[in-house]
Amino acid sequence: LWIMLHRALLTFGAVHLHAAAVTLGDRTLVFVGEKGAGKSSIATSLGRRGGIILSDDHVLVRRGPAGYVVSGCETWARVTAETEAAVFDSPLPMPARDFGGAMKKEFAVGRFFPSRPHEDAPV
Repeated sequence: LWIMLHRALLTFGAVHLHAAAVTLGDRTLVFVGEKGAGKSSIATSLGRRGGIILSDDHVLVRRGPAGYVVSGCETWARVTAETEAAVFDSPLPMPARDFGGAMKKEFAVGRFFPSRPHEDAPV
């Protein structure tokens, strides 16, 4: 199913990346990395500093009329206890859960940071 989804996206000129994307001013930054690489830490840290979080884990990249654009695929983010302590002033009001072997708290990004998860932004 996952392979078929990727092929369908390619048909429409889009590629799915395991990445975070944040808009700062007139620039959008994309951070690609494996699980545990720090994508959520970077995205939430930049969100705290005024960045607009498009996604902290999955993005779509496609070629637009004026170049490449990226859009986020999710409205939720997950952070470890270490990132939570570094980014938030107080603990998040939900329990940590096991996500693929890592204990993380999941939260609605827009509740804490400026967020535009499904809007295209130039890369």
